[in-house]
Amino acid sequence: MGISDATAHVEGEAALIEFLKKVSDLLDTVRNDIGILLDVVLFSDHANNFTKNIRVDLSIPLVEAGFRNVDQLEKKKDFVLPENGLVSFAAIYSADENAPGIAGVLSTIEGVDFSVYRSGFSLLVQGATGTARISKRQNRFLYSRIDGDPLNLKDTIQHLKLLGKIDIHGFVHEKEWWMATKEHIYPD
Repeated sequence: MGISDATAHVEGEAALIEFLKKVSDLLDTVRNDIGILLDVVLFSDHANNFTKNIRVDLSIPLVEAGFRNVDQLEKKKDFVLPENGLVSFAAIYSADENAPGIAGVLSTIEGVDFSVYRSGFSLLVQGATGTARISKRQNRFLYSRIDGDPLNLKDTIQHLKLLGKIDIHGFVHEKEWWMATKEHIYPD
């Protein structure tokens, strides 16, 4: 039958859809043959969304802002920007104290939706549309808008409030976040 990842990369979207239909038909046949419901687990190490990715140059704006693009961190304003292949994200390594400054520069670059960095026990999300904090307590998460709404979750949070899914401290169970955001531009 083949491998879905190779099919997607080599043959494209139409072939992948056809492949997944064959998998679905095969599972239907197996279910019918054995006469019981099956639990089937599908997993992926990455997605194939067939959206054309455009490489965004992150290095030049960071260097212009006073940071140094290096292969190994040595000085205070150094950053390492590994080259990636078929991905729509970038990892930047630098001293923790540089994170807010780097995120600030990145938020001004067309094509960068947002940056995420650790701040204490939380994550800060910073983008052109503002900054928010994500906090975690066990399996519950809190999205707090500091200024703006970088993940565009205002309406989602309002909906979760109406459904009574937000606890008195503003936290939402991870399963509820998934259900509320699985069709969102930034799921989960």
